[in-house]
Amino acid sequence: MSARHYPYKTLVGTMDLEIGEVRFDNRPASPDPRDRERKQIHLQDQENQSWSTVSLPLELKGPSGAELEELSGEGDAKVVAEIRCSKTRERKGIVLKKLMHDVPIWSGIAMLDRVNYRGEVTVEAVISGNVDGRPSRFLGSSTMWMVHFDEPAVSRKTGSIDIKWRDFSEDDSPPFLKEYSTEPFYADLSSGKPTLYL
Repeated sequence: MSARHYPYKTLVGTMDLEIGEVRFDNRPASPDPRDRERKQIHLQDQENQSWSTVSLPLELKGPSGAELEELSGEGDAKVVAEIRCSKTRERKGIVLKKLMHDVPIWSGIAMLDRVNYRGEVTVEAVISGNVDGRPSRFLGSSTMWMVHFDEPAVSRKTGSIDIKWRDFSEDDSPPFLKEYSTEPFYADLSSGKPTLYL
């Protein structure tokens, strides 16, 4: 009887990937570029822009050891952090080391050279293990982080529309705004980038 290839049981629940203190050329970041709520890192906001290498400490928590053992057997699961950049076609794998806890934790450090990345880079941890005697089968993946090496096309503060504060009646405002001086706002949707005047 042949072993099952697909479908097979995979991990359930959230596997949370966290990124610790970001460092540039082995110096602490200033300011902290992490947005933990949105799982984003903005490297373009640094006071020192002459850095060449950024280090990202990675830590994956979960799933439970019992669930992993049930799926792939004790000691067979492996975790690799995948770093992917679509603009430069760069793809890097970082093997994370398992720490001994009731709930397994894997950790490692991703060292990314600035010259190899542009735009948006994704960081995700993938768990693999034995399934029906076949090694290196996909078991699950973590939450994903986005690392911005350059300013995103869509502002994280205003979204996809530019917002400008203007007194519509002032001479230094665009001339068309004077016609709307009694209005609370004006949306300019005809120019290259949509702009909301307040």
